[in-house]
Amino acid sequence: MFYMSAQRACTWLGLGAGEISIGSGNPLARLQWLHSMQRYLLAKISSDKTPFLSELIASGNAKPGKAFIHHGPFRGKGFNQRNKSGQLSMTSQPGGGLNESLVLNFGRDGLLNDTAWTRLASRAASFVIAYITETDGETISAIPIAIGDLIEENYFQVPLSSMGQLWMRASDIEQFKDAQSYETEDLSDMQHVSERQVKHALTTLLGESGPPKDWGGEMCDFVSSNLRIDREHKVGAFLLKGPSRFREMELSDCGKNADQIVRLFEVPADIYVVQHCHRIGARVRATMEAFALRRFLIAPCRIVAMDGYATLRLLRAHGFV
Repeated sequence: MFYMSAQRACTWLGLGAGEISIGSGNPLARLQWLHSMQRYLLAKISSDKTPFLSELIASGNAKPGKAFIHHGPFRGKGFNQRNKSGQLSMTSQPGGGLNESLVLNFGRDGLLNDTAWTRLASRAASFVIAYITETDGETISAIPIAIGDLIEENYFQVPLSSMGQLWMRASDIEQFKDAQSYETEDLSDMQHVSERQVKHALTTLLGESGPPKDWGGEMCDFVSSNLRIDREHKVGAFLLKGPSRFREMELSDCGKNADQIVRLFEVPADIYVVQHCHRIGARVRATMEAFALRRFLIAPCRIVAMDGYATLRLLRAHGFV
């Protein structure tokens, strides 16, 4: 971790000033305190389901006072000796689920080590816990509680060695691997393949005995415990989108406030698959990643964006079209 406001962290966690000591003047005690605080912060994110900023924006709840988490590239300002004010800022430009710039404003007193000066000044990705102070439609201003990195396994008790671990291809699922041998550049055939046909093909390949019923409460289209990945059986939850809107999938295609994706990740599963007859847009992928990352803090999971190209290759490989 590179930055933490002890006061804001304790307030957010509901800890009184006398309940936790920073261990000032004792390096070992300070390190133990930082490890404890990181565990507390992650536990709160998991238990409260603290939203990603992209979720708040999608639901229209990006308002002052709202706490959020965000992972993305930032550009730091003021991280040099010429800055006499002590005020620092980090800016994340629109993209990856954000329509507005995100600006973090904070003081240098919360920097935890010398590495923070160079690391936060760079354009590398950082993991942020913060709350919104102001928004004007173009910029969201926020004050951070903590800024860290998802690479430090010893701090975070889950193996988040890289964001790339979350994503996998449909062909990484053993029953779907034959799709790799087929090429396709034309999606027109997918316009005539119904969601029911895709569901039949997938469940047949996964060895389900008859089409499984929709998951209770329509949380997803179906769940299968037969997925084989690296010779291990995994549980997969699937969200299927047919050709009723034959175009690139947008968040608006996933229900109000993307609630279909929200419900998908409420299913206890190892693999979450979003399948669509066309391309899958960047904001949908960013939203999937946000939900998967938060769930990853509780239990390892992976995600698949199975677009029309991957679907068509699979269907052709097995003679379904």
